[in-house]
Amino acid sequence: MTDYFNANPNNVLIHFTDTFEKLASIIQESHFRLKYCKEEFVITNDETVSKNVHPMVSFSEQNLKELHTKEITYGKYGIALHSSWVVKNNIQPVMYIEKNSEVAKSLALLLKHRRSLPKGNKLRTPIMTIRGFVKNTIGYNSYLDRQDFVFKTENEWRYFPTKNQIGNGFISESRNTFNRSQEQYNNRLLAYPLRFKHNEILKIFCDSENNLHELESKFPHLKNLFERAAWK
Repeated sequence: MTDYFNANPNNVLIHFTDTFEKLASIIQESHFRLKYCKEEFVITNDETVSKNVHPMVSFSEQNLKELHTKEITYGKYGIALHSSWVVKNNIQPVMYIEKNSEVAKSLALLLKHRRSLPKGNKLRTPIMTIRGFVKNTIGYNSYLDRQDFVFKTENEWRYFPTKNQIGNGFISESRNTFNRSQEQYNNRLLAYPLRFKHNEILKIFCDSENNLHELESKFPHLKNLFERAAWK
């Protein structure tokens, strides 16, 4: 993966967020908090094959020279980490799949077969791990409550933990079960943050000069990394 970024030196992974307070907290705590995110996977005739939640931290691959032309939907704040940190934490790109494709139908068969497998079967976790890195190219965005959202434009990468990395917790749960106890589920993940060191930060973005000055006051040793967010 290092070779990938070496071959694309202007491309970085950015974690976007929507408030200055969240950005400052990430920097102060030197970690990203995992949370369960709602995901749907549909195939031909809009059949919903999977409607679950999965623990993750999301990043977006962006070209720094083109970032000012992009419409970013998740906020005017962001933090990018060095590619060596990405490799160390096994962060991987999302696979975008058209709902009518043979690949989508094949994954649907795997997910349906998984339901018939007894607990403890060695295929259950690998199938769900693959599911954790798959999105429809176009679909419903639950965060924005928007239909026909083009997910491919996000160029998403994910930190998707193993069960061992979250204390043998769930890497997938049904949406209905999660909705009854969202706070409880996310609180279980607080003990397993995705950590980084300040010397692994590549860039920090915020939306105003006032915020830049406040960051410089809080974190003077990172001053050279601060930049105004130029995206739409």
